[in-house]
Amino acid sequence: DSAYISNFRRDLTYSIVINDRKYNGIHRSFVLPRLEQPFNIVYVVAMDDYAQSLSTRPHIVFSDKHFRYISLAEYATPGTSLIKGDKAARVVEFSKTRNSAITFPVVVDEAGEYYLDVSFANGATNVGNCPMCALVVNTHKQDILVMPQRGVGEWSNFGYSNMVHLQLLKGKNVIRLNFEPSLNSHFSEMALLQHVRLFKK
Repeated sequence: DSAYISNFRRDLTYSIVINDRKYNGIHRSFVLPRLEQPFNIVYVVAMDDYAQSLSTRPHIVFSDKHFRYISLAEYATPGTSLIKGDKAARVVEFSKTRNSAITFPVVVDEAGEYYLDVSFANGATNVGNCPMCALVVNTHKQDILVMPQRGVGEWSNFGYSNMVHLQLLKGKNVIRLNFEPSLNSHFSEMALLQHVRLFKK
């Protein structure tokens, strides 16, 4: 992964801090060092001859190799008319009337806390169209995923929902995404879903 400093000044020197480890000699554009952790906190500090600045807003950077991706098209009815091309067959419509409960298995080698989010698109005309779903793990509701509008007509603009943490048992777990009318009573809401992303804390 690479990054750049948008308000770079040549009279300052910069360092990047990743998980409390400092790397000096950063230029306007730079390549991030190899990230060994799945969840990394990254920020930049500037220095002159006399003092060091406050840090930038921390950025959360995920290491892709630690993720497990689960295609939801394998566990729900795929297809949509909202986007064109091959991608249309690899997404599922998620609403009160279509794919309102998507269930899939997850097998893990170690019990404990995991993080999960979902890749979605929401191109609704109303900014208040914000589908939510209950995350149920082994019959227990554990959290809520929120999928806000990403731009009018932007049904090909996929991003990730909020990330939630959940408890998984060693071996097979059953996860269900429930579209609940009680949470979505104001609008006829829908999102397009691609996959779930999962990694161990």
